[in-house]
Amino acid sequence: KNGRLILYINYNKNGLIKTKESYKYDNQGNKLEEIKWNNDSLIYHKKYTYNSNSYKTEEIWLDNKGKIIQKSVFKLNANGDKIVETVYNNSEQIISTIYYTYNNKKLKTERKTINAKGEIESIKKFSYEYY
Repeated sequence: KNGRLILYINYNKNGLIKTKESYKYDNQGNKLEEIKWNNDSLIYHKKYTYNSNSYKTEEIWLDNKGKIIQKSVFKLNANGDKIVETVYNNSEQIISTIYYTYNNKKLKTERKTINAKGEIESIKKFSYEYY
């Protein structure tokens, strides 16, 4: 069952294409690019960058002309878990910073978003049932 999704087509009940998604990968199987269209109009275009351990370090959203709309840069812990995500706009200004915390089982326990003014926008807490 080795395989990578490279094209996904979603059809409506009349057999017409609703959306298409295409994917590109590197030799390690990391997703490098993801593009989604709707009736030949771009919905989104994302590109990803990874470190030498194949952990995602950057995600870029592009417009239909290939210009950066938004960029997220990830700081990772030793396990490769995202601990800080800094989100930039197309002018390289920080939009928000997101902090992640994990429990001793390496499961995410909190996601705190701070806006560009340093104010808390949201806090999401995660609880788990162990079995």
